[in-house]
Amino acid sequence: MSAVTTIVGTTDLTILVYFLALNSFYAVLLVLSIPEIWEQTRLAEDEDFQRLMQSDALPPITILVPAYNESATIEASVTAILTLEYRNYEVVVVNDGSKDDTMEQLRHAFDLYEIPRVYPEIIPTQPLRALYRSRSRSRLLVLDKENGGKADSLNAAINASRFPLVIAVDADTLIEPDALLRLTRPFLLGREIAAVGGTVRVANNRERLGCSAKSTSCRSVATARRASSRISTWSSGCTAISAPRRSRTTCRSFRTRSRGPKCRNP
Repeated sequence: MSAVTTIVGTTDLTILVYFLALNSFYAVLLVLSIPEIWEQTRLAEDEDFQRLMQSDALPPITILVPAYNESATIEASVTAILTLEYRNYEVVVVNDGSKDDTMEQLRHAFDLYEIPRVYPEIIPTQPLRALYRSRSRSRLLVLDKENGGKADSLNAAINASRFPLVIAVDADTLIEPDALLRLTRPFLLGREIAAVGGTVRVANNRERLGCSAKSTSCRSVATARRASSRISTWSSGCTAISAPRRSRTTCRSFRTRSRGPKCRNP
């Protein structure tokens, strides 16, 4: 009986220590995030900075959209991306060897026509089948390639990108109209910024599609990112939108053999 009592007592103590350590860690993240939240709030209310965000001084951006079997949502997602509030950006959609009619949906929705490849393949990827431009959307470039996974698709899109900032976006993600303005804001602060990540929230109807997320989880991710930025670290493993510098992702880019894209330091 005494042995059982000892085991139960030890287990209770272990659980207590674990939760104390976990909540202490969250408390530290919260404290570290306060200066970043204050700075972002101050910038949002700065009139001069707001005028700058509407000027031609904004850096050009390439949006990378890997797509695999996304025929149900690809037209709406790409259309939403093409209507974002930003002056100078391009959209590179990569059809990663989809087995459904994703490519046909793109070809029909955006009146695509085939073009020759005119850029070097800096990062090795799976073979490209064809490149397409849109007659109705001059910002849009579509790559059709053999299946190689999400990381390989991002590498192919980076090869085709023309601008110094690249933003990786999931094909089933809807972006707020001013998301690009918010993402590029840290790059204009005069500091050496390697990458910026966005916060993802559930937009679909839980009862209709069976997908849900607790708001506390979303807030914990956002708080952790703001805190990590104060100590010069960055994590984008759980985000559907991230914006690294192209120069930081060309030579040693997204690893191909992985579950998802992971950024290597040059």
